[in-house]
Amino acid sequence: MRITCRPPLNSLRPTGKRWPNAWPATIPPGRDNMFTTAWPAIFFPLGYGSNQQQVMYYSFLSAYSGKPAGKISIASPFPAFPLPNWRVTFSGLTNIKAVSDIFRGFNISHGYRSLLSINSWKTNVIYDPENPGKTFDNSNNFINRYDVGVVSFIEQYSPLIGIDFTMKNSLGGRLEYKKSRNVVMSFVNNQLTEIDSKEIVIGMSYRLKGLKFSVGNFMGGKTKKYNTDLNLKLDVGVRDNKTILRRIDESTNQVSAGSKQFTLNFSADYNLSQSLQLRAYFNMNKNAPYISSQLANATTSGGFTLRFNLAQ
Repeated sequence: MRITCRPPLNSLRPTGKRWPNAWPATIPPGRDNMFTTAWPAIFFPLGYGSNQQQVMYYSFLSAYSGKPAGKISIASPFPAFPLPNWRVTFSGLTNIKAVSDIFRGFNISHGYRSLLSINSWKTNVIYDPENPGKTFDNSNNFINRYDVGVVSFIEQYSPLIGIDFTMKNSLGGRLEYKKSRNVVMSFVNNQLTEIDSKEIVIGMSYRLKGLKFSVGNFMGGKTKKYNTDLNLKLDVGVRDNKTILRRIDESTNQVSAGSKQFTLNFSADYNLSQSLQLRAYFNMNKNAPYISSQLANATTSGGFTLRFNLAQ
């Protein structure tokens, strides 16, 4: 499935028109096979209206998979061949001498994951397989063979593009751009909930080798001398989350939640010994909501921590 999509409404009519061809016996004799829906001048085959569950389900798959409505298989609600997930990492740039002279390591990564789930699925007890067009519901739509309550899928590019490098002067950096989407289609109220997320993170690190400093003893003892590496790390991130409620039968979209977040995290680590680490940190988080009922907020924290590792 692809991140970009067409509005589900665009796929309703071509999806609905395919069903009489697939089930010609569903058109009862003496009845018109076309009727007008809630949208003027838009016609659907008899029994397969704009809010018929099969029409909405396959229109949903068409809109969010990027496939034309005429190419979506309507033989079964369960996909025969699931889309593969993958993760690719390329680290061969260091085989180039001009790159290896500067970088100790240079990795480029890309990953994709998707999951389609059909929840609240059951066989409809009033469905007649020998006469699919026998029973109509209150909306003049055919009764479905399967009664599906909720269909959802999760799609993640984690990352869409990622770059991670370490230079020979101990300077490191990373860049990640992630996109994800969580879509839930409820056939109980014909409402679609879509949660879109975009995130970009830029990070830098540096190791200052052999940093020396001394700590005096207030009790008159010997001065303690330290000579270890100081590790500095800085991450800056921007995340955009948005929850959109889409009423398919009303063709309305409403942002119900979401915010833009800015984060800054800085830390400095220094090992006083093999089991004792001193750490200084500073964190900042700013949040700007999309809806007026929520207030913008910001949090800032900083300080020192002393960590003792018993495993050493």
